[in-house]
Amino acid sequence: MTRHEPWALVVLPFTFGLAFSQTAVAPSFEVASVKPAKELVVNGWTSNGGVPPIPPDQKSIHLVSVTLMSLISRAYDVQPPDSVSGPPWLSTERYEIDAKVPDAAKPGQVPAMLQTLLVERFHVRVHRESRGVRGYALVAVNSASALTPADPKAPKGSTSSASGHFVYSGITLTGFAAALGRLMAQPVLDASGVDGTFNITLDAAPDSLPGLNARTKDTDSDYPSVFSALKQLGLALEPRNVTVNILVVDSADRIPVPN
Repeated sequence: MTRHEPWALVVLPFTFGLAFSQTAVAPSFEVASVKPAKELVVNGWTSNGGVPPIPPDQKSIHLVSVTLMSLISRAYDVQPPDSVSGPPWLSTERYEIDAKVPDAAKPGQVPAMLQTLLVERFHVRVHRESRGVRGYALVAVNSASALTPADPKAPKGSTSSASGHFVYSGITLTGFAAALGRLMAQPVLDASGVDGTFNITLDAAPDSLPGLNARTKDTDSDYPSVFSALKQLGLALEPRNVTVNILVVDSADRIPVPN
């Protein structure tokens, strides 16, 4: 028995299912280039390394200065409050990826192609589990009467600044809780009981937002803490133990397989 056998015994049920799934149905890119990259800085802002949403009919992929953490999150559709757990370098090392989607590919297959790429080029192995963690619940105060309902026909989107100014258009409170989770670097669950979509402006001191990029946050902001800012909207964050689904990265290579 070699020293690798105990590891194989532990992950065999998962990796067998993954390998079978890829052999049976999982598509792959027609061609893909993967190489290490540097942090992207534009107008003084350092990119967070995120992967933007991918349209279902996308025919090619061009990603600059993205992290493996963001690639895994997008490939496996990990949405807040759920998260990915792995070594710290997953959130710091950057990569550039160019890939062509096969002409015969069906719409919406790019995430599955990213999974294949992660396995083939980074030897990523993952499993899912549930964990109880410290987090927050987003609750309504006075029925969140200070919120402004959104026009269902108006465009949806969001903008942000290093000063702590955030604007969300046409967002549900479930979506707003997910956004707060990223800003707080902790899970935030929607317990408001309020339906509908809203236009929300949040002005919060960057120092009260641990998830905001420390390299770009404006520490001279005059905004109140995020807790005071939410109170002005008729909302509050209550500390709670929450159960979330975690995608655990069992193994991954820092240096991808060469092109």
